Amino acid sequence: THVSDYQAAITANTAAVMAESKLAMVGVEIPVRPGRSGGVEGEKFTWDLEIAPYSEAEGIGETQPPLDILQVRVEVRWPGARGATETYTLHTLRLAPAL
Repeated sequence: THVSDYQAAITANTAAVMAESKLAMVGVEIPVRPGRSGGVEGEKFTWDLEIAPYSEAEGIGETQPPLDILQVRVEVRWPGARGATETYTLHTLRLAPAL
């Protein structure tokens, strides 16, 4: 129905805003270093954030000052229709001082 489609769109938009917000925290409230974190938002959303070395960075020329390229992934999950789990995922790269 149109009402359930509308509600699903609102929920997916909320998940997208939440993922973008978590991504924006990296380098501000969340240190740019390898690791994982996660949590629960509201009554229906769970999220995971993972920062890992970017494997395709191998062979890229040395930088001055030395920097690491890290891949950041944020995934937000919520219960969808008929018991299925819906997921919204964002990926980006960040530079960090070499460890």
